[in-house]
Amino acid sequence: MKRFLVMLGISLLVAGGLLSLNAEAYSATSGRVQGLDRDLIRDAQRQLKGLGYNPGAVDGNIGPQTAAALRAYQQAYRLPETGRLDETTLRSILPERFEASRTPLDLSNREVLQQAQRQLKALGFNPGATDGTFGPQTEAALRGYQQAHRLPQTGRLDEVTLRSLLPEKREGVLR
Repeated sequence: MKRFLVMLGISLLVAGGLLSLNAEAYSATSGRVQGLDRDLIRDAQRQLKGLGYNPGAVDGNIGPQTAAALRAYQQAYRLPETGRLDETTLRSILPERFEASRTPLDLSNREVLQQAQRQLKALGFNPGATDGTFGPQTEAALRGYQQAHRLPQTGRLDEVTLRSLLPEKREGVLR
């Protein structure tokens, strides 16, 4: 009888839409992956597997093993470690599927650019002088960093690159 009441309660919650039986994954824009995005998840799982991160079954679902593989990938590529297939991670894993971010850094903010140049230099990408001036050497260093970290290769200090290069500078710098 007790089991019956529990099953009845769960059934009512599901029927009322208050409880979903589906495991929900997260995507770039809306937060939740719709049914059509399973192909995108499968592509990301294939890419993770090809890069040596074991996402488990390539089934279009983000389960615990895929989430762990995503966290390992995010850590290795200096991305925010969410364990989700968020926009930054999708752009890194599947750059060919996404247009490069069109939100460039406000280059009047020389201090941020100078910090980015210092970080690039520390990581072995030579931006030239760390003077907060955006020139061809800084652009080349950014392209090298973006390529090494599987980011869209814009050569600009766009949002995705900034989040990867200077994670502490996430808010209030762009636009």
